[in-house]
Amino acid sequence: MQFRSWCRMCHVALFAAAFGLVACDMKPAEGNGRTVRKASKASIATFDTSKLDFDIMSVGSERPDEYMTQQAWENSFSAFDECVADEKSRVNSEKQIPGDITLTVRLHPEGKPIGVNADGPKGLLKREKLVNCMREAAATAPFPKYDGPPVETEMTLEVDPGFE
Repeated sequence: MQFRSWCRMCHVALFAAAFGLVACDMKPAEGNGRTVRKASKASIATFDTSKLDFDIMSVGSERPDEYMTQQAWENSFSAFDECVADEKSRVNSEKQIPGDITLTVRLHPEGKPIGVNADGPKGLLKREKLVNCMREAAATAPFPKYDGPPVETEMTLEVDPGFE
């Protein structure tokens, strides 16, 4: 009797796992523990640099620490490299991707991005999946908390510095 209930639990667990993968539209981890991303739209919003929808009177006047902000950007470099590797895999080419990208993050005082904008050469911006992946990577950077109004921090980087 216990064997049957154990089998049922295994079947239920396998069904739940398979259903979860289908529902999430993801594949199991492929190579080096990475998952394949299918979405081409980033889940982080862009923002209008001329507008600030925030009650400025509800916060202090602090600004985020520059050193910690720079460290947050630097902690994202491996995620940016993953985006480049995914793009090269997607287009089936090891050729260097030329161009610089400027990522601008509007920070909430809680250290969480409100939005991320990307700017660069038109040829680079046409690679929507790459750009959105880089925007997502910037959005996950561990920016510092502070007591002040939203601010913008910017990083310009070479998309694919290569190995030369």
